[in-house]
Amino acid sequence: MLILFFIPSLSWSAIYGYCFSRNTSLDSAISHLNKVRSPRDSFHKRTSVHCLEVNGNPKFYGLYRKYLASNFKVLRSYKGADANTSSGQVHKLGMCKIKIIKTGKENSSKDEIKLGRKQRLARSENKKQVNSVSNMVLSYGKKASLRVNEDSVAITCDKSGGGYQLGFKIEGKNSNLSSNAYVAAGGKLDLGQIVNDLNAKNRSVSINDGMSYQKDKSNTTYNYSLEVK
Repeated sequence: MLILFFIPSLSWSAIYGYCFSRNTSLDSAISHLNKVRSPRDSFHKRTSVHCLEVNGNPKFYGLYRKYLASNFKVLRSYKGADANTSSGQVHKLGMCKIKIIKTGKENSSKDEIKLGRKQRLARSENKKQVNSVSNMVLSYGKKASLRVNEDSVAITCDKSGGGYQLGFKIEGKNSNLSSNAYVAAGGKLDLGQIVNDLNAKNRSVSINDGMSYQKDKSNTTYNYSLEVK
């Protein structure tokens, strides 16, 4: 007597997802996709990044995306548990191209004192103009960090209509304060002013909580602007 044991393969199971703009209802997208859903697949909402996530057969990845695109604008799709990782298959529409422009003057001074038969006191000053441009590519919903003067600033970017919704938060400070700003494609933001406003709000919160705040002034200050494409 021959007894065969069939061990079900788990290779059919995978996690992948499809992301939309914030004005698209995830419930409507799931309802639409349920019309062609495989019985073994399950759908879930990833509200933090506004994505519809599938736990099921990976061979339906392309089919589901095509069916969703027939009724909704799919901003990006991915394979893998994390919608924000570069290892997922992210479409070009899911990227923010960010340019950071830094301008300003570096002021330095040197005091020279000589004591002896002839006393001498002299000061020399040096001024240097700074202009630099840096670029970053950021996936929708993913966080990156950049330096703005003395602060480390966390930044996120999401597509919103014809432009982009940007989020900012100063890292390493005991505050949950954050700021959001909308910028049209190709438009610019005064990044330095956004960070200054956050610092001002943080000082206000610290005073209300009975905390002290101290910041040393520097002769070197830079202006930062941000452009998104």
